[in-house]
Amino acid sequence: MDKICLATLTLTGFLFITTPAVAQNGHQQHLDPSDYCQVPPEQRLSLVGGAIRSAWYDLDVHGRATLARISPHSAQFGLSPLSARDPMRARMERYKERLQHLMALMGALFPQYSRPSDGERLVERFATRSVPAYGTAAEHQIVAMEQFLSGAQENRALGIAFVEALHALEGSTLALASGQPAPAFHDQNSGLKNAFEAFMPALKTALFAPGFETALGRRMTSYCDDILSERDQSE
Repeated sequence: MDKICLATLTLTGFLFITTPAVAQNGHQQHLDPSDYCQVPPEQRLSLVGGAIRSAWYDLDVHGRATLARISPHSAQFGLSPLSARDPMRARMERYKERLQHLMALMGALFPQYSRPSDGERLVERFATRSVPAYGTAAEHQIVAMEQFLSGAQENRALGIAFVEALHALEGSTLALASGQPAPAFHDQNSGLKNAFEAFMPALKTALFAPGFETALGRRMTSYCDDILSERDQSE
């Protein structure tokens, strides 16, 4: 799995991993349309499709590693604030950063999302099955969201459950790292694990289906024509 990710990273030259600090400063995309639109059309579909699937692997690997690090605690953990000297306080800070990084990796697949403040908007998009208007987000991300939302009937609920669970646990780790109680931590920790295990296979089914590349191919030509035309006019 890691070899597949590395190979795609090396091949495209356009893929990068965002850090938690970068994710806090704005929306990040693993693919830059102004770069991949310059690739010949016959190569573009393979490049974009491969990079999106690599982004799914990144999300899956990082998510599993993060959830494995958040070891089970007693149901009483979080009921009381952690003292400044408690090593668990620094540990919660690291967990918070890893969860924020998970949001940044989600931002490679879904438009206008990558940080804690973006959660409500993505949940709303899942709930209403809506995507950003053409030209307001990278087209490959819009296609990814459309394919996920147009898939199995339960995809919308799975997406909402995962995003809400991710943001709930991130909020609790932030509270604990700041010396505040987080009485729901234990349940939220279990909730995120369950939501992740349900969401990732559904997302993989949408992104790895033959219809995904068909949808990409149908949309990328006109989109890239517009991108390149705008670039030519600005030069």
